[in-house]
Amino acid sequence: MKDNIYFTLSHRKLFCMFLFYFLFRLTGEAAAPSRAVPYAESLCNTNPNVFFCEDFQDQSTAPTPSTPNGYCNGTWRNPALVYSSYCYNGGSLVDPTVTIPGSVSLANKVIRLPIIGGGGGNAIDGFLGRNGVGKTYTDYYIRYQFYYSSAVTWPVDLDLKQMLSHPEVFLDPPSANYQNGVFLHQDYYCPGVGNFGDVPVLRYGPAYNQFPQYDEYCPPLSPGLPANGINAPRIVKNRWYTVEVHFRLGTTSSTGLMEAWLDGNLMYRENRANCTGSCPPMAYFYFTSYKGSGESGGGYVEYDNVVMSTSYIGPPNANSQDITPPSPPRGVSVTQQ
Repeated sequence: MKDNIYFTLSHRKLFCMFLFYFLFRLTGEAAAPSRAVPYAESLCNTNPNVFFCEDFQDQSTAPTPSTPNGYCNGTWRNPALVYSSYCYNGGSLVDPTVTIPGSVSLANKVIRLPIIGGGGGNAIDGFLGRNGVGKTYTDYYIRYQFYYSSAVTWPVDLDLKQMLSHPEVFLDPPSANYQNGVFLHQDYYCPGVGNFGDVPVLRYGPAYNQFPQYDEYCPPLSPGLPANGINAPRIVKNRWYTVEVHFRLGTTSSTGLMEAWLDGNLMYRENRANCTGSCPPMAYFYFTSYKGSGESGGGYVEYDNVVMSTSYIGPPNANSQDITPPSPPRGVSVTQQ
């Protein structure tokens, strides 16, 4: 009897130790790093696949420009970053509170980046991993919301960048292993229809590759229509959008994957090589208002509710830990402009 009691107590002790360890692992490594003001989206606090969140609600960790303003002398104090900067180069410096339809809060603090043009702009950037410190990823999803003001003009000569991700060593293509992200580019072209500077496209790989490109996802939809996974969507100004992009790094079409959703609707999906060499994991990323040389400035872009994860995220207010990415709808009728 004594031996049985000892056996039972020992197993209870082991069970309690295991439970404590499991809970510690669960709370210590689940979701984005905690901060003083809890994230507005619950998945940022609980989903173990999420590794970065920024909703700009906690001013103690939000981007802060240098004083006085100086180019790239500010910081982005998000707890997931091991190094960061805030590149502010002109325009009106404000961090407004706006209402975003369908978002998790009616009072969203956002980051506003004025669009300068002429090969310049503003940006917030950060390293998730640097010099062996932090974490890096080779298969990742990035979801964010964006808004262009009415004074913004779509690209007619080069591009208007949004978000780009890189290896730890930052080099412009074609020297870098890749530069993957989302931007607007006047080179999106459909034969017999023309060029469109209001189509969000993916930049990928080491040589300024663009997807979709010539004669892909043509003809585009009329401005403002939902993405359908078949025709390239065209965005409009004075409207909030949610975009999510997925990159699985690979040197061949059998290993590389690119996907993108707009407002929860599949926009693009393609297997293509999107990196070279050893395909070092993503450690550096930035959000920007950069507009190419030869492009006019004016207006601003706003960003909010940035989430990074190793699994599909979905739009705000529609996220859970078991959401599956939506597939393109069937029987879609195309509206051509």
